[in-house]
Amino acid sequence: MSENEEEIPIEVISTRETIHSEIEEILIKKLFTVVEKIAMLPSGDLDFKPYDDRLLIQLEALIEKKFVQKVFDQRTDRQITSFLSQLKRERTIRDFDHV
Repeated sequence: MSENEEEIPIEVISTRETIHSEIEEILIKKLFTVVEKIAMLPSGDLDFKPYDDRLLIQLEALIEKKFVQKVFDQRTDRQITSFLSQLKRERTIRDFDHV
């Protein structure tokens, strides 16, 4: 590199931040996959049965985190709010069925 050219500063991101962002990216992809493929029952509820508890817990935590971070707003993002409430209801049903 010649003396006249300036070096572009490289932003160093901590390993922890990198890992968290990679995990979040994977979870967002999973969320989109679930939303695209989930079936609707005749009752109008979403059919979460094909998905395991672990995935539902991860998606619930991700969506709630995005509400806390103000990425989503409960008043304006009604479909996301509805999806989250149905997901929570499914998890509650599963928790009580396993008792």
